[in-house]
Amino acid sequence: MIEENDKKRIEEMPEYEAYFFIDAVGAFTWRMRHDAGHGRIEMTPELKAEIERLLESQQYCAQQLSKFGVDPESVKDRENGSYWKWYSHWDNWKKAMSDEEWYAFDKRMSAGEDISEYLPKQKWNEIPA
Repeated sequence: MIEENDKKRIEEMPEYEAYFFIDAVGAFTWRMRHDAGHGRIEMTPELKAEIERLLESQQYCAQQLSKFGVDPESVKDRENGSYWKWYSHWDNWKKAMSDEEWYAFDKRMSAGEDISEYLPKQKWNEIPA
């Protein structure tokens, strides 16, 4: 179950942080399940509970995306859903950054400094299909 302070933190995330959170949870949970399935790690009750907690938090975060114009139910429509268009927009933004840009962005973000010059110039739903 998601704790109230975690819910509040998720609700207050800027759009780029919501993307980072959703992406990181997906990567972590996939890796843990993959490695457990291949016998490289043990799927302990504690790890299983942590995966379930993270996935619940990820789902809660996806529900909050409506404030960015994303239909949370569209997660189910991988080909046409606004969620996947939103996710692809942010994923492409991240992948297009050079290592130098990423390090500069991360340094500023970690220091709480202005990062606007690194963020996409258009919103996910302003880009022609």
